[in-house]
Amino acid sequence: MSAWSIILIVCLSVVLLFWLVFGINWRSSRNYKRRHHQLQSMMQAENTEALQSLLFSDEAAMRVEQRFRPLATLLAKNGRPAVSTSGQEIITSGARKYELLMTDLLNARESIHMEYFHFGIDKSSRRIRRLLMAKAKAGVKVRFINENIANFPVPYFYFRLMKRAGVEVVNFSHTPLSPIRFLLTLSYRDHRKIVVIDNRIGYTGGMNINEHYFRQWRDTHVRLTGDAVGSLQYAFLDSWLASGGRLQSALNTFFHIDKLSDEFHSHTLTQITPDDPTSAKLFLRSGEFMHSKTIVCDDYLFCVGSTNLDYRSFGIDYEINTFFYDWDIALQQKQIFEADLPICHPLTVSEAHATRFQRFMHHLAPIV
Repeated sequence: MSAWSIILIVCLSVVLLFWLVFGINWRSSRNYKRRHHQLQSMMQAENTEALQSLLFSDEAAMRVEQRFRPLATLLAKNGRPAVSTSGQEIITSGARKYELLMTDLLNARESIHMEYFHFGIDKSSRRIRRLLMAKAKAGVKVRFINENIANFPVPYFYFRLMKRAGVEVVNFSHTPLSPIRFLLTLSYRDHRKIVVIDNRIGYTGGMNINEHYFRQWRDTHVRLTGDAVGSLQYAFLDSWLASGGRLQSALNTFFHIDKLSDEFHSHTLTQITPDDPTSAKLFLRSGEFMHSKTIVCDDYLFCVGSTNLDYRSFGIDYEINTFFYDWDIALQQKQIFEADLPICHPLTVSEAHATRFQRFMHHLAPIV
């Protein structure tokens, strides 16, 4: 066999490998659906009326403004129906999120569920880790999903010590019986940011656990209470089971079933949508790095979450977004957006023109 033949075979093999890992949408495969069918099967087996009402009732959707109901209905097909929240705080300061999260974790009495794309090893992250370990030792049920590919630089013992302290840790990309299947699903990353505490308090949005988010970057997160926490819990449990985690208790013990519908007029409508988020003015922002993912529409709809406007978020990564149907909250976020405008300038045609290197990176981005 000639040298050129060997080179050709090697090149074709590399191309084939990249195509198998990055070029096929395995999320539509039977194996993927089976992996995420566990929670649905458990729901069907237990089938409690209260739990079904909390997670799947369309009662609250009738209170969405008429012109936005088609959107709420469409999102409900792939996510959860619109539900009520008894309280919410839009967080644009990483220091504020850190303060709130530490307080809620410290006050946890029953359970802590945490799912993050990135969990750092800096001072603030280690403090949160120590608190999780202390809570586990005190008898609080702590479950933690490690995005082990995104956290590859983090030393192995970092999470091993959490396990020794009693924290249940599962790797999102757990090694299945077939190494080939592991390789083929390597591209699918868990980009979500979820915390559920005592089945009553939830956090989600764009902030990971890292000093960059707590001290440096501009980002948006939200703290929730009320029925919407059940939707966050459902998304977490689906990821937990799909990642190889186990549940030793009945499903209804993971949800605070105390629906707010009897007093719904004082509550905000919220919709949690896993894996789903038009002429426009575009602005370039200076200052600290902008990591926020938010949308305000017609001063009524506000969306915040982990989804970027890119190929990976729309078709590959696991994402989660929260939609608020509320005039006051949408106007609050509009004011936050307008407060950012003084350090922005309109995007010009010359700035929007991509260089050859930028176009190359654009085509390379979906695989990194």
